[in-house]
This record gives sequence, C-alpha cells and structure tokens, in this order.
Amino acid sequence: MKNYIINNHNEIRIIFFIFFLLFFVLLEKLYPKKNNINIISIRYINNFILFFLNTILIKFLLPLMVIIFSIYTENSNFGLFNILNINIFISLIISLILFDLTIYLQHYLFHKITIFWKFHRVHHADTDLDVSTGLRFHPVEILISMFIKLIFISIIGPPMIAVLIFEIILNTSSMFNHSNINIPDRIDFFIRKLIITPNMHRIHHSNKSKNQNKNFGFNLSIWDNIFRTYKFYDNNKLDKLTIGVREFKSKNQLWVHRILVQPFK
Repeated sequence: MKNYIINNHNEIRIIFFIFFLLFFVLLEKLYPKKNNINIISIRYINNFILFFLNTILIKFLLPLMVIIFSIYTENSNFGLFNILNINIFISLIISLILFDLTIYLQHYLFHKITIFWKFHRVHHADTDLDVSTGLRFHPVEILISMFIKLIFISIIGPPMIAVLIFEIILNTSSMFNHSNINIPDRIDFFIRKLIITPNMHRIHHSNKSKNQNKNFGFNLSIWDNIFRTYKFYDNNKLDKLTIGVREFKSKNQLWVHRILVQPFK
C-alpha cells in the first residue's frame, strides 16, 4: 500500500483535486451565495491560468516537493517523529494538526510582513469569491509556502501519508472556503465550530483591513478562536461586504500578466 502511494501520489492528488473542484462548482451552480458570478469570465479563466502556471512551476522547477521530501526524511530517519519512532497513527494525527497550525501562522505572517503581503495581495485582489479564488496565488507565494512546508517536514518528520492527506485537505479546504456556496445559517453555525466556512472566510476577503486581519484559518477554525482572530457577521452584513483590495479593483487588473506584476507596484 505504501509503495503504491509513493509511486502514484501525483495521480492520487489529481483525482481528489478534480473531484472536489467539479463538486464545488456544481454546488455553486445549484446553491449560489451570489447569483451574478459567471464562470465564463476573464477573472475566472485567468485565475485558472495562474493555477496552471503554479502547477508547472512546482513540478518542473521545484523537484523537492513536500511529499517527495517527506519520503526522504522518513527513509533517512530524519525529523522528530522519526527519531522518537512514534506510533504511525499518533504521528499522523499530530502531524495533521501541526500542519494546519503552521498554515495558520504562515497566513498570519503573509498579512503582517510587508514583502510577503505584496505577493499574498494577489490572492486578495480577486474581485469576487468562488472556487477559482482558492486557486489564485502568486508563484512567489507558492514558493515561499513550499519552503515553509519543507522546514516543517525537516523538523517534525511527519509520515509521508500525513503529508499527502494534508496536501489534499489543504487544496480541498481552499476551494471550499472560497466557494460561492450558500450554506444555511444553522448548518454554517455548526460547521464553523470545527472548520472554516465560505461565510467565515468571506469576511477575511473584505477590502477593509480590519476584516482582512481576521479569520486566518484555512481548514480548522480553532486557531482563530485560540489566537483571538475570529470574527463573524450575520448574513445581512456579509451581503454588504466589498470583496477585493482597494488598490486593484479595476477590471484591467484581472488579466494574468497584470496579476503577476501586482506585487511590484
């Protein structure tokens, strides 16, 4: 089983990605939060172009992908969990929790450190929220995030299966919490006790800085509660929020070549 995962981890990730992408797009069409978002649009197409550019960058220019690196650390008995020889199930659970905390802290730093924010701002500059926003990141931000993950893996030494599961969870949760899906208030109330919902993350994508500095979680919502960065509005206020970044709200900023040079403006 382990050898099969090692040999086919790319295919496994692609299958999960395509399934959840189509699933969330379908839900957006059936139960939209906003009815005026068109998937055949400049912003939607260019968000996907940016995603494919990032995919090519990671695959061909950065061979030390997180899963491959985790296989190396596991085989080399490198990292805390490997040195202590912790039970695979326990290390799996702890690794997933610590991974999620790392992404929370990374997201926090991307807002607080100016040079990081310039690249993360590309993600926030999207003028609407849907599944494609969850794929819209500047290549430099992807590289920085990859480097942070490699540091985490080298220190903790999580099992390879934990890294694969987390990468799938991270991609899925990014598409979900940016999606244009209308979730009833009662259901949303219970879901956001554990994970980030689209309504919760919509606040973070407001063009007001006081909202952008709240709700940093990508998957688990506990970190925002622990570090007091949690914020929520009722639906009346949510519907009035303006999405995006004030400096980049014109439609000519939607083209991918303009998206790529945004951090240098």
